Amino acid sequence: LRNNFYETYTRDTAGRITDSLTQYDGSTTTGFNRLYTYSGAVGVSTTLYGIANIGAFGIQAIRHTVLPSVSFSYHPDLSSQNYKSYYDPTTRSTQYYNIFDGEPNGSMVGLGKSEAMSVSIGNDFEAKVEHAYSKDSTTVDKVKLFHLDASTGYDLVTKIYSPLTLTGYSSIGSLFSVSGTSNFSFYPQNYFGGDSTTHTLSALGQGLLRPENVSASLSGSFSSAKTIEGENYDSLRRLFKITSPDAERAYMLGGYYPGEYVDVPYRPKWNITYGLSYQLAFTAATGSNVATVEKDFGANASISFPLTINWLISTTASYDLTAKKVLIPQLTIHRDLHCWVMDLSY
Repeated sequence: LRNNFYETYTRDTAGRITDSLTQYDGSTTTGFNRLYTYSGAVGVSTTLYGIANIGAFGIQAIRHTVLPSVSFSYHPDLSSQNYKSYYDPTTRSTQYYNIFDGEPNGSMVGLGKSEAMSVSIGNDFEAKVEHAYSKDSTTVDKVKLFHLDASTGYDLVTKIYSPLTLTGYSSIGSLFSVSGTSNFSFYPQNYFGGDSTTHTLSALGQGLLRPENVSASLSGSFSSAKTIEGENYDSLRRLFKITSPDAERAYMLGGYYPGEYVDVPYRPKWNITYGLSYQLAFTAATGSNVATVEKDFGANASISFPLTINWLISTTASYDLTAKKVLIPQLTIHRDLHCWVMDLSY
């Protein structure tokens, strides 16, 4: 248990105080003391559905699922257990210190209370798509088209809104995937580049939201990961609907193949991945209230190809489209040694 601060004074010959010094008594008082804390939270959510029957272009229907949720959290001010105060004459203000500072769990209880509310809305867009299963039958698949989340919050103690965050993503199998996120502030920018939380943009008549950052990415992969009846059935064969050696000969060689077809037992399982990323940050340098935009735009790709069953070569390269520079590429050689694995990276 830490003791209090105390002050010493310097007086002149007439007894008047000419200076003061605030000092900390570093001695401790041992004993059994109890420090406790508690908090609570409550939330509610539901699900809403909306269906549009299309019936055209192979799309039977589109469903929009909305998932709103609201939560509230509360933590009372329990700092009277462990925080004491003193008056600092140098700053002419009241200072607080923790009497359990440095002890196990001594910082478990902080100053002040917390009381906040958060709101989020999730959106899922799905479609029922009909396609041919065989010559005489069709099948219906559920395809997720797009997902979008929006969330924000409000601090009931400081009376400050949290930034509005938007997040969305969509994908078409492993070939194509896109995602993005953005943050918007309800407040204008101050002289130091942060938020001026005195008044909202709406109260000042400057709109509703101010963009802080926006980012988006595009990625995908092609591979020969699937195996059907002992044969690698890669994505290119699926793309051209090649399901047999005869179909492969007909497509690649126009139906002509000199000699008997030979099924090679080993077919390399190659993999290609690619990605694009784009980022915008709206910031201001310290001491300036003029917003600047920082842009980052890059591309990357990686290829892996096995020379044999045990040897694998992979390479990764990136390109900064903003600075127009190639980043350091990497080449990796992998060798399976059964009980061991050897990797060489350059």
